This record gives sequence, C-alpha cells and structure tokens, in this order.
Amino acid sequence: MIKENTLFILGAGASTPYGFPTGNKLRENISKKLGLLINKYINPESSFEDDALFDLLKDLPEFTSSLSRSLASIDLFLSWQNRFEEIGKIGIILSIIDFEIQSTFREESKNVSSDWYSHIFRFLTKDITKYDDYKSFENNKVNFVTFNYDRSLEYLISDSLAAAFNLNMAELQGLMSNIQFHHVYGKVAKLSWQNEDSKVLDYLRPKSAGNYKFSLNFIKSLMKNIYLIQERQDINKEIIKSLIKNASKIYVLGFGFLKENMEILDLVSNCNYNSHIYCTAIHNNEEENKQIILNNFIEKGKLTPPHTPLNHRVHIKNMNCLELLREFPLK
Repeated sequence: MIKENTLFILGAGASTPYGFPTGNKLRENISKKLGLLINKYINPESSFEDDALFDLLKDLPEFTSSLSRSLASIDLFLSWQNRFEEIGKIGIILSIIDFEIQSTFREESKNVSSDWYSHIFRFLTKDITKYDDYKSFENNKVNFVTFNYDRSLEYLISDSLAAAFNLNMAELQGLMSNIQFHHVYGKVAKLSWQNEDSKVLDYLRPKSAGNYKFSLNFIKSLMKNIYLIQERQDINKEIIKSLIKNASKIYVLGFGFLKENMEILDLVSNCNYNSHIYCTAIHNNEEENKQIILNNFIEKGKLTPPHTPLNHRVHIKNMNCLELLREFPLK
C-alpha cells in the first residue's frame, strides 16, 4: 500500500513502454494513417451520416499535409488552425483507440524491463494478504495527473484489481473512487467503472475488437472529451494545484518539461516546501531539466531556509520510469 501522499505527473514517455506514441509520433500517425483509421473504425449508420463523412473526408488531404509539415503537436496545430478542429479531434480519438487495441501489458509487454504499471499495482496491493482484506485498497494515497489522451494506466490498475479479487462493477467503483486520474488534455472517454452513461467506451482488446465499427455520430460525441489549448478551463489548474499541494512525494515520469506544460503545472508555486520531486530525464538532459526547475524555485522564492535544500528535494535521473521508482521507492 502507498501510505505517503504521492502524486504521479505523466508525460508521453510514461506510456510508450506499452505501445503508445510520443507527441511527434502521434502527429505522424494521424497525418499518415487517418484515412485508413476512418475506413477501419467508422461505419455510417444512415445516409445523413454518409454525407457527413463525405464532407469530412474532403478536408483530409489538406489537413494531413498541413499537419505533417507543421512540426507542431496535434493540439497546438489545431489551436492555430481551428478550421480543422473536427477532423483533428476525430484523428486523435481514432488514433488513440487504435493504439489502445494494440497496447500490451504484464508478461505480454514488449518492454517488460520498463513495465512500471505492474510495479505500481504491486505496491498498491502489497499489504493485502487475504481476500477479505481487499477493501483496504481504497486506503492508498496516490493520484495521477497525465498529459496523455490514452487510458492505459487506469485500465491496467482496474482490470488487474477486478481480476485479482473477482469484483463486480459496484465493488470496483468503490475501490477506485479515491484515486484520481486527471487528464489535463482530456481522454477518449470514461471507462464503464468511471461512469455508467451511454458515452463510455471500454478499453478494447485485440480479441474483443475484431472488426469493431463505430457510427460517425458516436465518434463525434466523444470530441467533447478532447481539450484543445483554448478549451482548457481554469478548473483544471485548481485540481492540479490541490493535488500537487497535498503530495509529499511527486514522481514526474516521461515528461518533457515543455514551457506550456510547466506553466499548467506551476509545480514550484503549488508544491509544499518539503515535498520531494523525482523526475526521469530525456536524452541525458539531467542538468538542463534540473536547471529549469531550479530557476523556477529561485523565481518563486522557495530556496530560503529553513526549508529542505533543493538538492535534497529535486532528483532528476537519466532512468526510465521503472528504474526511477526502484531508485526512489514508494512508501
């Protein structure tokens, strides 16, 4: 069980071990494969939908060409060219659905040596030795803020928990209710244990997916779950502020320290004076990334005594997520 208030902040690198793309790869996938994804997953249910799909496809060549040449992330590109908002959001949704279907976990993972999801689950359940103790799972003090659209982490934890203890939906909802999975940029849809309305979309697996088809109207109904830059409300910042403020340990995994994401987090202003921050580095940029955080601490005036010195609070290592968690264990 995780007994200390712990927060995970996740960037694209956190879910790549399970088959998901970085921001650049997502842009590339949408620009190169959107036509194939539309054909694969959308089956219009009426002549009206067929006409709407025809109108959508008229924008496809210009959209994919502009996106591939822009060198911008998909969400930034759509904030610049909002005339492509509909086809762009549909591209995000279909791409993530496709990656979710292809994703691999546990012993099937293609990167078992980087499988930090399983590591987390073992910590969440490590004090449960008897079946009757399974309800103590809800006492875990952990939350997640993710900049990713995929739902792989909450799927893996909830699916493993349900299988381990043979839980029904109500029991699963109860045990998972104290853990927040806050998607800053949104996500494809809620899983069934998160909400029992008609707009849920469970995590599809290869055996169950088959030739799975969606109506165009259903895909369009999911567009509201994807937030572009201008759609990110201030309430997001309040949720993030609260989660950071209450955490004594913060793990920043697979995160690129981009300026716009750092501004959303405002990590230094929001963290308490003695919290510890553990970060994975990208491409050996330990010192560069540490300097980013150091400058933020100086600007916010959080380096003065009697607070814990920065070098004892901020740890940035050239490690993958699993290696970092083993270097700085959960408690």
